[in-house]
Amino acid sequence: MSHGRSAHAEAATLGLLYAALAMLAIALARQPGSIAIVWFANGAAMAFFVTSPRSRWPLLAAALVVASAGANLAFGDRGPQVAVLAASNAADVLLAALLVRRLRFSPWPFNGPVELLKLLGACAVLAPLASASLAASGFAMLGLGSFDKIWADWFVGAAVGTVITLPAALAWRHEGWRTALRQVATLRVAALVLATVLIALVALSSLPYPFVYLVQAPIVAAFLAPPAAALTVGFVLGVSATMSMAFGVFAPAGAAATAHPVFVYLPALLAVLPAQMLIVALARDRALSNVLASISSGATDLMLVFDLRGTVRAVNAAWLKSIGRTQAEVIGRHWTQALAPGVYNAGMQARVDRALGGETLSARVTVPFGRGERRTMDVSYQPSHGADRQRNGVIWTVHDVSDLMRTQAELQRGMAELQRANEQLEQFARIASHDLREPLNTIAQFSELIEEDHGAQMPPEVRGYFDHLKRGAARMRTMLDDMLQLARLQRPGEAALAPVALDAVLAQALAALRARIDARGAAVHAEPLPTVLGQPSALALLLQNLIGNAVKFVPPERVPQVRVSARRERDGAGEWVLVGIEDNGVGIDAKHLATVFEPFKRLHSRRKFDGTGLGLTISRRIAETLGGTITVESRPGEGSRFELRLRAA
Repeated sequence: MSHGRSAHAEAATLGLLYAALAMLAIALARQPGSIAIVWFANGAAMAFFVTSPRSRWPLLAAALVVASAGANLAFGDRGPQVAVLAASNAADVLLAALLVRRLRFSPWPFNGPVELLKLLGACAVLAPLASASLAASGFAMLGLGSFDKIWADWFVGAAVGTVITLPAALAWRHEGWRTALRQVATLRVAALVLATVLIALVALSSLPYPFVYLVQAPIVAAFLAPPAAALTVGFVLGVSATMSMAFGVFAPAGAAATAHPVFVYLPALLAVLPAQMLIVALARDRALSNVLASISSGATDLMLVFDLRGTVRAVNAAWLKSIGRTQAEVIGRHWTQALAPGVYNAGMQARVDRALGGETLSARVTVPFGRGERRTMDVSYQPSHGADRQRNGVIWTVHDVSDLMRTQAELQRGMAELQRANEQLEQFARIASHDLREPLNTIAQFSELIEEDHGAQMPPEVRGYFDHLKRGAARMRTMLDDMLQLARLQRPGEAALAPVALDAVLAQALAALRARIDARGAAVHAEPLPTVLGQPSALALLLQNLIGNAVKFVPPERVPQVRVSARRERDGAGEWVLVGIEDNGVGIDAKHLATVFEPFKRLHSRRKFDGTGLGLTISRRIAETLGGTITVESRPGEGSRFELRLRAA
């Protein structure tokens, strides 16, 4: 790719490379006539275009035209001929790039030999068909040759040059110039390049069936060198073969000048293309192997692959670490030799035999692991299949679940302890409520007896003391009731839910609040409410608390106005009913909204508004117990709006 280079730098690089390859082609393969019979430069230019953003194409095209014109002018071509050549070359490259983008070919790593052939078909066959017609028409109009001769020379030259150059250029673009140079600039690759040139010259000049020998060097390069270096060796082979044939080394004397270009240069394709396909296939397999190796080396699960004979073909790092062996000690041996000492048993053999027969099995086993440790493993045996869909072995994976099971056991113990604590808390609240009621009842009863027997003789301030005493006892009883309710709501989400008509529950709550509503002259406006999933008694208490607060927390000079509404909402968790209770009360300051549901959180003195500070806490616990939520919005001095989110029936 462009690897972050600027558009101008990329265009300059293309221009220099194009000019160099164009002059090489003209110098080595220019037959009698007006064009070079093999054109290397367009293949390199195509690699730039198909790997660059389309926004850079105009600048790259300008660099191509200038380089093409400069190379031809340097060899003595005249202006009209140079213009036709530059325009035809630009058309060849641009059409090839458009075809690659249109057909969505992968420029690298070609996804294998078939993808390479498709790419070359678009760039080395379809594009030259059009550019050859353009060049031949232009030259014919200038009187510089016959249409048929120019068309054939151009098409063959463009096709051969593109096949020789494009794969190597794409590999260099993919690797980046510095990386590709490091791959090529080695003694091994230098020796292969030299051997390629010598083999080409010797084979084409004197050996029978020379193309049997020509492909040897690139094939060796395919196995010994990275793709960019190996394809560079293939490019050198193509240039060497072209040079040899251009000077008549391969063909009999004069044949290079008189024979049809197809019969002179097509053999060069037959020498280069098979080597390129092999290089691409190996590059794809190596890339896939590297990915699989990266995945297996980073995997925590143990993996072993063996064939139908039980011979180990692959093993990952986690498996080797677990048994303390190297890959060389395991690969090629029977699967029983890839196990830790003392692990093998008859049950394991039976499962392997069934997997070899085509079954997929899994089991949870406890095995020795490390120094005297035993761990629990989830083991699976999966038959593997080749490209022909024939069963060829077994994939054996082992997943260590010891830590997971230990965590689950700890979680279960914690839940059991929490349940016991909740039960103890509820029992304590019940006992405390019962035991504390007795002295409170005694205080209230004796206070009433004293007032009945001695009320007439009491001074007014003493009667006031007894009034405070009775009100305190009443508040204490209310607080005990609220604490008992709160203790019973300590396990949210455990309630058995059933469809409940909210209209009926609301009527029950309003009946319980009738005295308070009438005393304040409050107006409660309720819209028709839907059915929700819940418990009637819990929902009645919930609405009673919220509507009771809406009536209570209103300034004395203001008539309480309460509005109850509902709407539906759907999300990824299902359908919900949102019930709103809106009032015109004193409101809640924004700084208290985050803590208003906490236990015993009072925002007003008892002289203004009585209560225990547990009403909203109980309301939230009820909502959570029913699998819902409760939120509040408020404007101080104007009122509040509480919203219940309950599951729709």
